Amino acid sequence: MSDCGCYVHVVWHDDYEIIYCPKHKAAPEMYEALEGIASGGCCETEGCTPDNPYCDANIARAALALADGSDEKDGG
Repeated sequence: MSDCGCYVHVVWHDDYEIIYCPKHKAAPEMYEALEGIASGGCCETEGCTPDNPYCDANIARAALALADGSDEKDGG
């Protein structure tokens, strides 16, 4: 069992199923929501720039990069 609560349930010998914790079970929907936020431009706050770390779109892009296995800050 992992710290999050996900685990592998062995049904019979080599047959198994993965039981996901609520956070991991919701991951596909959360990823899709982040894609929607990231697809917009920079936030509409006056003076916001593409490198603003507090911009919702930039936060979403960084989270997507992390989920995809790359670190946006390190260039991939």
